[in-house]
Amino acid sequence: MERIIAWCAPWSALFDHSKWISGTVTGVHIMALVIGGGLAIAADRMTLRVPVTDAVARRVQLDEVRSVHGIVLVNIILLFVSGVLLAMADVETFLESPIFWVKIAFVVALVVNGALLTRLEQRLPSATSAHGPANPPIIDDRLWSRVRWFSWSSVFLWSATAVVGIVLSNAA
Repeated sequence: MERIIAWCAPWSALFDHSKWISGTVTGVHIMALVIGGGLAIAADRMTLRVPVTDAVARRVQLDEVRSVHGIVLVNIILLFVSGVLLAMADVETFLESPIFWVKIAFVVALVVNGALLTRLEQRLPSATSAHGPANPPIIDDRLWSRVRWFSWSSVFLWSATAVVGIVLSNAA
């Protein structure tokens, strides 16, 4: 632990003595959560609103979810980088905090959920696939129920990560 603290000491000192740096890193972290999490939750909400009997709406919504994944992924990367920088600023406090490790567990679960959803989406036909509008591909109920499950999980995990992050920032 002492080696980690010593390795992070220059960053910690810079972070502590520069309002610009600490404000920028914190701001990037919050904005990445708002943008990435907001887009993900909005897409999840729309997925959950698709009528279970509407095959066309399923395909259209699947394309919409696919269209936001890149933006969400960029924001997850920003969250990761800014989160590491925030943790390094007070590494001794964070590494010893059970709340920090709960947040890390939620982040890992969120990334795994997103990866599994992306993998499932790649197996499903899109509205613009080669079938054309006259012969639309069908997304069967079993697979669509898995998409919905991943959406519910995503809403929970983004929300839980945000709440635990707030608790962590107040406990540090």
